[in-house]
Amino acid sequence: MRNKTAYLWMSLFVALGLAVMWSSGVGAQPQDPVRATITLTDDGISIDEDTIRANRGRSLQYDIVNNTNQERTVSLTNFRIGTMSDGECVPGDETSEPLAGRLSDDVSGSAGGQIRAAVKGNADTGCYKYDIEATGLDTLDPVLEIEN
Repeated sequence: MRNKTAYLWMSLFVALGLAVMWSSGVGAQPQDPVRATITLTDDGISIDEDTIRANRGRSLQYDIVNNTNQERTVSLTNFRIGTMSDGECVPGDETSEPLAGRLSDDVSGSAGGQIRAAVKGNADTGCYKYDIEATGLDTLDPVLEIEN
């Protein structure tokens, strides 16, 4: 009887430990990255999502499609913290780097590339205006919204 009682208590502790572990996110499957596609043409840069929304710690993946014949360096730069006004992100003068990772890629002509980054765990929440630059093309300035 003593062994059965010990076995039951041990089973209960293991079950409680697993429940705590799963509820805390340990062993949870990672989330898919937030994705956007940057397209380069001779006329300029476009992105399929004008506003990217992500939480702190979330991965971002920018797929790049270069529809020009030239090799181009594509970069995410100049992050400016903004405030929302009438549904628009109005950038201020304060700059911050809310992303970690390699924020540029050299993309051959008529080829594809990718920029992968993650929102820093200590990034300020709110909206950011940032620049997407590509060699020889006008800059595009979409919005990144960081939530808790």
